[in-house]
Amino acid sequence: MIKNRIILMVWLLLATCLHIFGNQFSTRVVLYSSIIVPIVLCFIAWFSARRVIVGIETPGKIIKSQRIEIAIDTKGGWFVGLVKCCFVWENLLTGEHGENELEIGATVAQKDRKQMMVLDENEYKHCGVFTFRLTAIRVMDLLGISAWKVRREPSENMPVMPIERDMFIEIPPGENASPEAQEYSNERPGSDISETFAIREYRPGDPIKSIHWKLSGKTDKLLVREYGLPVDNNILILMESGCEAEPGFIDAMASDVYNKSCKLVLMGLPHTIGWLNTETGKLDFHQVVHLEDTEQAFIAFASNTAKDIGIGAFEALGTHEFSHVFVERGDG
Repeated sequence: MIKNRIILMVWLLLATCLHIFGNQFSTRVVLYSSIIVPIVLCFIAWFSARRVIVGIETPGKIIKSQRIEIAIDTKGGWFVGLVKCCFVWENLLTGEHGENELEIGATVAQKDRKQMMVLDENEYKHCGVFTFRLTAIRVMDLLGISAWKVRREPSENMPVMPIERDMFIEIPPGENASPEAQEYSNERPGSDISETFAIREYRPGDPIKSIHWKLSGKTDKLLVREYGLPVDNNILILMESGCEAEPGFIDAMASDVYNKSCKLVLMGLPHTIGWLNTETGKLDFHQVVHLEDTEQAFIAFASNTAKDIGIGAFEALGTHEFSHVFVERGDG
């Protein structure tokens, strides 16, 4: 911008000298245009800076290791030059962050402009909730001699989910069953006659009392009603987020929590995910029954930076009533 101002000053000096020594209509036109045009363009840029809306468009969510494409969308404002800004990113889980200078190309008669950004996978290689912000947004005039700040600075969050992998979890059948529970297993039948697990054909050895006589009479097949298995939410997956660790260990810890929760859901076992909120110093809990609950829990704990606050999650848990506690520390 300083270079452009120097060029303009030199041009005005030459136009002034030309007018003094020539003093013709054409020299006056050149001189007056050289003064009026920059002033008008600066005013248009100032006016546009109060009308331009800059936004961030993300894919919504992606899986770790996938390429991240972000669109920077600029709407409003004609006859403006470059839109400059600072693109700031942060992984809220690991605390990693960075920034890049960004320029959106100049255009004269197009109100809406969009520029795609492909993020470097070496910087964005860990899972977590990423926040993207545009700061120090400035609208420049077509000559590049003035820059006007845009007041609205957009931000957007995007979860980067862990890569799904199978995990081995061994919980003896029935140890998570409770007659007082209000959730039922989707994987195993039980003995609660108030809930039907499935209807199937009779097999030798099935108790006579489980035969569904009414439905059997309609289908001319001997059908058996399997009862539901009440499942109590007394399994806890505890994320040790209150310890200092490298981003790679935090990533592994969050991935283990996510995949272990998915495995328990597929086994038909409701459970709880707990983590130490490093902002409040207290444990947060999220009840999980379905896979959607696991995703919501991940977004919740991945929005809180794992760091050392002088107390661990297991220490903060203290005495508890959970029958199984899986403590995830990210160290394998």
